[in-house]
Amino acid sequence: LAFIALMYLFNFLLAEVGEYCENGMNWVLGKNAVDFDWSLERLLGILFTPLAWAMGIESSDCSNAGELLGIKLVATEFVAYQRLGEWMSSGSAVELSPRTHVILTYALCGFANFGSIGIQIAGIGGIAPRRRSDLSQLAIRAMIGGTLAAFMTACFAGMLL
Repeated sequence: LAFIALMYLFNFLLAEVGEYCENGMNWVLGKNAVDFDWSLERLLGILFTPLAWAMGIESSDCSNAGELLGIKLVATEFVAYQRLGEWMSSGSAVELSPRTHVILTYALCGFANFGSIGIQIAGIGGIAPRRRSDLSQLAIRAMIGGTLAAFMTACFAGMLL
């Protein structure tokens, strides 16, 4: 929950900075010359677009898919699945191909995100309290490994479609 709150705070700050830059640039260049629509989702979409393409997602859907992959990593898979469900409903502004839906369904499946690190350290650390420091050192690598495992499953699903 704290990570989701931080994500929304960061999103708010990005939007404010983007609006400030947009107002300044529009004042210099003329009215409505520049549109700075900054958000965490948009930045994550840019960052994860190459991974979406590597999974076999159509190039027209890659930026939207990258956005969902980034949201899954920063927030949770539930937030990403909720956004995917909104996009799958009729009348949505975002239209994804059926192939992209299937690949994203597999890619978003998993417990590898920043919020799960604390849950895993607390859960496993309760079983082995003396190994908690070892768990903390391995947490990021385990998250990356889990994310890559979900992405590989999505790649195989894409190959079979």
